[in-house]
Amino acid sequence: MITKRYDRSVLEQHPAFEIAKPSAELLAKTEAVGWPDGLLSRALALRTDQAEINIWLDNGFPTTAMIKDWVTTAEHLASTTLNVRMATWADGYLISDLCHNSPETVGDWQVVVERGPNAYAQFRLQEHPYVVIAADDGVALGIVSRSIRNTCIGGERTTAHFISGWRVREGFRGMGISKLLMQAPGPGTSWFALASYWYVRIDNADKAWVDKVTSDMTDRPEGWAAGADQLTATITHFNDPDQGSLSATARPATEADLSRCVELINRTHQDLDLFRPYSIDYLEQRLNDPAWGPKPSFYPSVYGWDQFRVIESDGEVVACGGLWDRGRDVRERWTKPTTGETHTLAPTALMDFGHTPDAVGVAAMAELISHFLATTATVDGGRSSMMAPLEFSPDIIAACAHLDHNPESRELHVMGFVSPDLTIEATVTRPYTDLAYW
Repeated sequence: MITKRYDRSVLEQHPAFEIAKPSAELLAKTEAVGWPDGLLSRALALRTDQAEINIWLDNGFPTTAMIKDWVTTAEHLASTTLNVRMATWADGYLISDLCHNSPETVGDWQVVVERGPNAYAQFRLQEHPYVVIAADDGVALGIVSRSIRNTCIGGERTTAHFISGWRVREGFRGMGISKLLMQAPGPGTSWFALASYWYVRIDNADKAWVDKVTSDMTDRPEGWAAGADQLTATITHFNDPDQGSLSATARPATEADLSRCVELINRTHQDLDLFRPYSIDYLEQRLNDPAWGPKPSFYPSVYGWDQFRVIESDGEVVACGGLWDRGRDVRERWTKPTTGETHTLAPTALMDFGHTPDAVGVAAMAELISHFLATTATVDGGRSSMMAPLEFSPDIIAACAHLDHNPESRELHVMGFVSPDLTIEATVTRPYTDLAYW
């Protein structure tokens, strides 16, 4: 049996292989703005769309220097075996291996964020996520994850671009891989975002990419430059699962509870920036993980109906929330090189919670947290702790005072959008934290 294989020589002889000649209009425009000799030919040799180049020139952005830099980088990438592309389901092991070998330096510690067995678990909880991977000959050298999500900032509805999971393999830093990841185009079907944000560990010595992202935006020409605001976001760690108590009143949620849960979740978080107002469809999709219908055993569940609970009082739901087994697929391994001391954080995480604002609702929410903490002790042999986004829930923290807990804060960077005809400030003051994005 003869198997047909791709033959590049066929392409090289095909009319589609020819480089399109620039239009007279495009030549005139590039000459008028002073493009260096040969830059247009080099851009076209990379199969750059002439209509796209026309848009650049009409807007005056990107600048000639930025285009030259992009062309040079793209030419170099084309001449190597390094490939920067969207990650697929087949890249799970590559991503797990990369993360295992990409420590961050945080103060006196080295932190490895391990992802696996399902390397995509956290990203699957996010809205419209995609992961970009830089790999050479089957070895991942860098990744970045992005999510495009609807949210509210300053009481206004907007769409935000969230950046996370930034990793470059140890031994390959300083080689421009971060730059390649930053310049990698997103999906053609991606939503347009008017704000960007990301978290960074405080005292992270390996955050040069943050400064680069910020400087690239502020160094743009007039009418395109956007600065980034920095503040902090804080979550709570409940450290001892054995202190939790299973609730006799917490029960699995049903579809009939969705409307009430949506009401509670929105009431609890409605005044916070970066909170996405829930709808019945949105919560149901999240609990469906996120596809309709049953799933086969080889499709690993991340978070859904089995982990979502409600508590009632006088026949009405007064508190709700879910427990994501984060530690199964996302763990932090902390090592102090000077002493060899090491510990691993493999927590669960409180998700999609809400309660009535009265004393009954606060007590029920505290009861549900204690229930989830006790559940944490039994999940897959026991997880290390439980995370909860309670920065703006002081009444809940007070009600959980009997449970050992401590805060963790991270830098939160937020950047608006600036163009000659549209400016979005994106001023965040009280940030909501969804642990799917932490």
